[in-house]
Amino acid sequence: MSNLSIKASTRQPKKSIAEGQLPAVVYGRDMESTAIAVDSLEFKKLFEEAGESTIFNLSVDGKDHDVLVHDFQRDPVSYEVSHVDFYAIQKGQTITVSVPLVFVGEAPVKDKSDVQLVYVLHELEVECQPSDLPSELEVDISSVAELGDVIHVSELKLPEGVVPTLEPEEAVVSTSAVREVEEDTEEDSEEVDFSAIEVEGQADTESVADEE
Repeated sequence: MSNLSIKASTRQPKKSIAEGQLPAVVYGRDMESTAIAVDSLEFKKLFEEAGESTIFNLSVDGKDHDVLVHDFQRDPVSYEVSHVDFYAIQKGQTITVSVPLVFVGEAPVKDKSDVQLVYVLHELEVECQPSDLPSELEVDISSVAELGDVIHVSELKLPEGVVPTLEPEEAVVSTSAVREVEEDTEEDSEEVDFSAIEVEGQADTESVADEE
């Protein structure tokens, strides 16, 4: 569990949010959805550190909740976060969260000009207890040396109590052959007979001249 926290205040759903406040809702398995507001700058700082896979404390009018950022919307123009959904975690509840993957090590296959490394997944959905939730998962790619090498979900070293929701044979990292663009070096050597090209209107003009 992280030590991150943010304060919020309840708000009326139709009431306008004061400048610098970000509209949000908090809800959970045994908790009704409640409209709240958090400080925009404080949330931005917290979200940059916590992301969507870190549980932190949300204090709503003095009452504490362990929450995750379940969803958020961005303004289409400024791309700033414009609304947030916080999901309140109940003690003992199993949660399902997508955790970012961090790739470590050097893949020998990178030294081959005809093979490329393909990152199939950038996050992994897992189930676990809130206390076991990792903020990230490491994937060691140093074993990827040849074309055809694959790292499967079953090969990942996950913390105890953390179970992936994907099938074990699903690929996390794979390889593929680099396709070279073949240039057509054969040029059409046939010369165009421009005298054989009929210009629109030319044939009609010639036939009129013949009649005269």
